[in-house]
Amino acid sequence: MLHYNFKRKKIWDDEPPRPVMEVKKPFAMLGDLGNGNLQTLRGVNAAIRNIDKVMKGEKKKYSFGGSDACLIEVGASTSRVAYEFGEKEATVPTAALLDLLQEWKAFLSKK
Repeated sequence: MLHYNFKRKKIWDDEPPRPVMEVKKPFAMLGDLGNGNLQTLRGVNAAIRNIDKVMKGEKKKYSFGGSDACLIEVGASTSRVAYEFGEKEATVPTAALLDLLQEWKAFLSKK
């Protein structure tokens, strides 16, 4: 089970608050998924669609990440997480990863 929360945080004075994903240990590295193209609904929708296809067996594999610091190789039941630029690895249940992204999508939709 992943434990996480989302918020909007002011990073720079001249920019509006940005969406931030915080994931509790031992999966804190997944918080990086809130960066890059996963800051947009388009990016999150694409990731959700492809993870769902892998889980259903319609697609053999899918890899994605928020940035180079956290990359995920999705498997049907478990996904491999490479983080700290490939220095470390962990596994996470794919269903929990999908739940995280679906809730992130709902958060981004609220604006």
